[in-house]
Amino acid sequence: MSDVENHIRHIMQKLDFKLNTFTGIDDVTASAIVAEIGDISRFSSADKLAKYAGLTPSQMSSGGRGKDCNQRQGNRALNKILWGLAVR
Repeated sequence: MSDVENHIRHIMQKLDFKLNTFTGIDDVTASAIVAEIGDISRFSSADKLAKYAGLTPSQMSSGGRGKDCNQRQGNRALNKILWGLAVR
């Protein structure tokens, strides 16, 4: 496992992402985020990235009454990673 983690660390240093500078994000978690998002420039705003990750609430309404619910759409793997970071 340490060989794999060292290889991941080496790749992340080559890519020059700074995700592991955040508290609670190690090289493995940072590489998982990068793998799920891919090229971040394809998202024109943070809102679009949040929607892709399934972090935006969805409105459930009928007859003028409604409530916000968790969204079941989006990239579930990315959602799980970010949810885990939030819980930590």
